[in-house]
Amino acid sequence: IPYRKGVRVALTGLVHFYNITYHVYRHGIGTVPTFGNDRPIQEATAQWQLAGIRPTVNHPREASTLVNVAVPPSMTGTILDVNGAGAIDALVLRLPSGQRGVGINLQMVDLEIFWDNEAVPSVSVPLSLFFLAGSGRTTTRSLLVGCDPADRLYCYFPMPFWSRARIRIVNRGKAPFFADAELGFRLGTTPAYPAATSGYFRCRTRTEARTRPGHDFTALRT
Repeated sequence: IPYRKGVRVALTGLVHFYNITYHVYRHGIGTVPTFGNDRPIQEATAQWQLAGIRPTVNHPREASTLVNVAVPPSMTGTILDVNGAGAIDALVLRLPSGQRGVGINLQMVDLEIFWDNEAVPSVSVPLSLFFLAGSGRTTTRSLLVGCDPADRLYCYFPMPFWSRARIRIVNRGKAPFFADAELGFRLGTTPAYPAATSGYFRCRTRTEARTRPGHDFTALRT
């Protein structure tokens, strides 16, 4: 919602809690963009209608691999372990039809990703949270990550690495975990991700069963 001279937001009636984020441009930074004029609105709507479909084209050097995942309870399975510099462009898990929220508890299955021989994984998150699947049969589709009605979990965030990439599935549940994993990755030089100016993809969860009165809960320290 762009404005040029000022804005006022007023509420009549019941008062609730609202969180409003706004940006103020520095004087002389330029004209305020008008929604729909800087880019055709049709481009944005067409892109959102394709949510769940990979938004980027396959890289010329990209390799695709399909792994049948079967991880018994209290066990760990590796779905990718490659050496060299490269980038992961697509990570998709296809679950058995109708099993999500019934035979598979995605809250008890973790995704772990290790970059460049690190001892602690940069990604360590239950599948339910990483792919926005929730505790049951939640369907969430965004451009880069989500879970569609066909029980297809997808992530299209770019994930570069410079010496090794290792992806594991950790089953903490009481039932075996089955899925088909589709990975799109490329090895060799990664000119789009120079090591000096690029970062790692990281995502972690932190949970406490009961917080202690008078003690802060630390969500992130980095």
